[in-house]
Amino acid sequence: MKVTQNRTKKDWALLVRYICDKLYPKAETITLVMDNLTSYSAAALYETFKPAEAQRLR
Repeated sequence: MKVTQNRTKKDWALLVRYICDKLYPKAETITLVMDNLTSYSAAALYETFKPAEAQRLR
């Protein structure tokens, strides 16, 4: 996987896109198991990407 120095909302959103587009591009649904950091939310996707891209990843 990928390791970053920080655990920011943007880092998480970019990781979600990486998982969706690079690791499992043909998957209809991906289930992520995560801890309870506040950076892990759909809002982080909308803060990082344009609405259409955030919705696609969500």
